[in-house]
Amino acid sequence: MFFFQRVILVIGLLFATCDLIQAQTTVYQPQTVDVPPSPEYQDRNPPGWVSGGDPVGIPGEKGEILDPRFYPPPGWFTNIDLGVVKPHLENQVHGQVSINGGVDTVQLPTAPLEWTATPRVGLGYRFPNAGELILSYQSLISSGTTSLPNSDAAGNGSLHSRLNMNVATFDWVSLENSFGPNWGMKWHGGIVYTNTYFDSTARGQIVTQRTSGLLNTAGVRAGLDLNYALPPPGLSLFGRLDGMFMIGPAQQVVEETIRATNGSQASSRSTDIVNAVPLVLTLEGGVSYAPPSMARWLRLTTGYHFEQWWDLGFPLFSDAQLTIQGIFLRAEITY
Repeated sequence: MFFFQRVILVIGLLFATCDLIQAQTTVYQPQTVDVPPSPEYQDRNPPGWVSGGDPVGIPGEKGEILDPRFYPPPGWFTNIDLGVVKPHLENQVHGQVSINGGVDTVQLPTAPLEWTATPRVGLGYRFPNAGELILSYQSLISSGTTSLPNSDAAGNGSLHSRLNMNVATFDWVSLENSFGPNWGMKWHGGIVYTNTYFDSTARGQIVTQRTSGLLNTAGVRAGLDLNYALPPPGLSLFGRLDGMFMIGPAQQVVEETIRATNGSQASSRSTDIVNAVPLVLTLEGGVSYAPPSMARWLRLTTGYHFEQWWDLGFPLFSDAQLTIQGIFLRAEITY
């Protein structure tokens, strides 16, 4: 009996030893399960948007990917804006002219400017995981005419005002998700150049007066864009905050012409040139939509636009302020 017990023990030890040797010589092959992309974004997740930071990931995706709802794929893109706005110019430009042996002070109000379309076009390039560069140009032209009571000694006259503004910017735009899921955030900063002209002309039967301002300024700008995705696919809330600081020469001109009853007339003109330091604040809010089937190359945004310009002249002396507000429609097309 003792012999059989020893045989059984030896056989057991042999089996245990074989199992141990097999376990030590077998390479462990873990089983991996690929989680398929979420159906909602499967066709819109561009390769190459992998980030080493802490962006918001898309559920079901491997690694961390910038949300394609707010970050189209790399490449060339175009921004086209069309705003319908109403500018309001507060013109405080004034000066003195020597005429007919005396000195007159010329200061005119501004006629209400009309609603106008303001186009803006931009061309940019989006780098993989390195932000965007974009060059933009915007133009705004408006005018208005109204009656001017007691324009001169002969009675009422007319007041005509004009505004012509051109803005060029060159910006770098960051790639950054923030706040958590469904949020998209982009910082932007760059340089800006503006050319602005405005004037007012009062025409009476005897006296014609005119004031004008011309600015060529350059400076810096910075801002923030925010998006928050809504439950309907492709739809999100949009907000923008933007500020600009510039400096450059400002030329102010005041003119006066007096017509005599015999047909003769006398004219005088005065010009001042100093450095102006305009400040600009821009606010936008609205909704953005990227059709799910076209989100790689098309995004539409619409909403309310508010823009305030300070110190378009000589602060505390002969200044001008400008307010622009209205609605905008923006289309971004990625090639």
